Amino acid sequence: MLLAIFALAFTLATQYQPEPDISATFRQSLDRNAVDLQLRDGEPKQFEMKRGAGRLFLLLRNMGEAPLRRPTYIVSATPATVQIRCAEEFPQFRPTTEPNVCQFNSPQNVYPDSQRKIPSAFGFDLVAPENVGEVRLELMLQSENLSMLTYILNVRIVSGTN
Repeated sequence: MLLAIFALAFTLATQYQPEPDISATFRQSLDRNAVDLQLRDGEPKQFEMKRGAGRLFLLLRNMGEAPLRRPTYIVSATPATVQIRCAEEFPQFRPTTEPNVCQFNSPQNVYPDSQRKIPSAFGFDLVAPENVGEVRLELMLQSENLSMLTYILNVRIVSGTN
């Protein structure tokens, strides 16, 4: 009996693989005083922004024990008349044939927060035509060692300019 318990404990210990644990936030600026909107996988959040092209950011912190290996970020907007442009500061973006989709293939890992205290950021511009008052953004994150996460953001467009 003792041997069986030891064998089970050994098997469990050798099969344990540390995993990344992602904390995602959304913000309209990288300014230190900008307000973060905490995102959760599959849980829609509401956000309001002024009409016009606006730079938006997805920030990731890895609260887990293992690096998030070479993540891919995909942002899509509905309706399809809305344009999403990957920010030029993030040169690893992959152009798509759809103007309402942006994909960024990161060549770098997102290391645990215990090793790297600053979040990983991905920026994009959102441009909504005059006749669009609300945009649904889907922010998808996938990696070699993490199942796909999908963050949903309903953006209400209000009068004014950024």
